[in-house]
Amino acid sequence: LVLRDRDLLLRLRELAATIAAQGVTVFQTGPSLWKVILDELPDFPHLRVAIFTGEATPPSLARRMLQVADRVWNVYGPTETTVWCSGMRVELPPIASDGLSSVAASIGFPMTDVEMIVVDEENRPVPDGTHGELLLGGPCVGRGYYGNPTLTAERFVTLPNGRRYYRSGDVGERAADGSFAFHGRNDDQIKVRGVRIEPMEIE
Repeated sequence: LVLRDRDLLLRLRELAATIAAQGVTVFQTGPSLWKVILDELPDFPHLRVAIFTGEATPPSLARRMLQVADRVWNVYGPTETTVWCSGMRVELPPIASDGLSSVAASIGFPMTDVEMIVVDEENRPVPDGTHGELLLGGPCVGRGYYGNPTLTAERFVTLPNGRRYYRSGDVGERAADGSFAFHGRNDDQIKVRGVRIEPMEIE
């Protein structure tokens, strides 16, 4: 495990040299940075595993990553669910999105003990192949927002089945094989280089 200052991510040549010198084999960062790395450092050290996380991964970028690592994973999950909830290995030819989403490579299958469902505006599950809001359940779900009971009540809900879920605000779709696709947001929240931005807070 190699620990470095976060600012190293802004110095790509030094980052690549550190990875090579330390023999790093697994590296995770957001798609925005991976794109810059692929564009600017064609000689970036080869990895055993490369991981996308933090924001939507364009399918074309996911395919490009296969030149950098033996295995490439796209993983998904918001902070409120202790980060990773699902993931899928990117293959070539890409089975990733299976044609389901032009927005992002597939966010894959739920991890152990994670429940993912797609619901309509009334929190009712929708059939496979139908767009809806992605709800996340299981022991990974946080207790709520500290000091903000109103937002907690809005986002952390208990359904008629008695289980508690986090309403992600992400628009998703479940495929017949049980994998999930990401189709964007149902509000105006955006991600900038993996950092969540709430425009209303800025306003």
